[in-house]
Parts: sequence; structure tokens; C-alpha cells
Amino acid sequence: MLRAHRIPHSTNVERVALAAARKGLEVDWVDHDPLDRSPVRAISGQDLVPVVELDGGEVLIDSMAIVERFETMVPEPRLYPLEPGARARADVFIAWFNGVWKVAPNAIEGEEASASPDGDRSRRLAAELAGSRAIFDGLLADGPF
Repeated sequence: MLRAHRIPHSTNVERVALAAARKGLEVDWVDHDPLDRSPVRAISGQDLVPVVELDGGEVLIDSMAIVERFETMVPEPRLYPLEPGARARADVFIAWFNGVWKVAPNAIEGEEASASPDGDRSRRLAAELAGSRAIFDGLLADGPF
């Protein structure tokens, strides 16, 4: 059984949860307080979730690296296309999602949690996020998702 460390409502944790469910992997979920990441750091040497502990003690970090590992552990059902062009498009989408789509929500959350939130910045970021929805939809338009 896998043990996965998480902080609730993390999009990165959701990726791993969806992949594990699709693969039929049994997961023991361990919740952590977002204000105290010391247990996560003690296990993985860093503060980000998810962190997955495999049987045998191997520790995995980075949600997409974890998803890739699930793909090698349990080849079927597939999470990624086999055809190279389709796989490349999936990889481009994931890179875009990580580098563009997630930036604004994380920055908004950071603003809201700061001692002196900048409402104008949060509104600009929200508008940027809304403006990129058409790109998001377009990147998914021709796939069997």
C-alpha cells in the first residue's frame, strides 16, 4: 500500500488522487496542517505536497513525477497516450498548466494570506486567469477527455 501525505484542497494532491484511483492503487492518505509542514519536510526534505512513500521506503515528490511512477507501476489503464504526437500534446498541456494556469491561483492565495493583501494585484491575477480559460479549453478541445 502507498502512503501519501497531503494538504487538503491542493491541486497537486488531486492529480495524484485521481491517478491512483484510475490505476486502482490503494492509498493511505495522511493529512497535514498547511501551517506546519515540518512532518512533510522530515519525510521528504522539502515542504511541498504530495509526498508518496512506497513499500520499501522510497519517497516520491512532485505530483507529475508521482503520476509518471504510477504509470510504470500499473501500466493499465493508461493515463497517457501511446502515440508520440498525442503524448507530446499531453506533455505540453501539463507544462502549460503548471507554468501558466496554476500561477495566478497560487499568487492570489498568497496575497490573501499575506499581512497586507494587495487587492488590485489579486483582481489582476483573477482577470488573467479568466482570460486564459479559452486557451485551457482549446488545449483540451480535440482529446477524448
